[in-house]
Amino acid sequence: MSLEFLNDKSWDFPFFKKLASNDTGEAPGHQAGMVITRNIRKFFPALIGQPTRSNPTIEHYIRALLLVDGKPVDTVTTRYQI
Repeated sequence: MSLEFLNDKSWDFPFFKKLASNDTGEAPGHQAGMVITRNIRKFFPALIGQPTRSNPTIEHYIRALLLVDGKPVDTVTTRYQI
């Protein structure tokens, strides 16, 4: 897995998002990860590439630190995709 895209200066600052029930698995459904809504998408780096019929999403795997009440509880690998 190449993390070269993280060298982009757009990744300099952490972001925080309160997770909805869909993001945590408490809601029924098949969501692949947390939702980045359109109103905050401008704060995230663009992903280079074009979706194709065989690969309909552009994605990179990233490491994410999970916090509960400001305390770290886990570090996970998750997909950053559009």
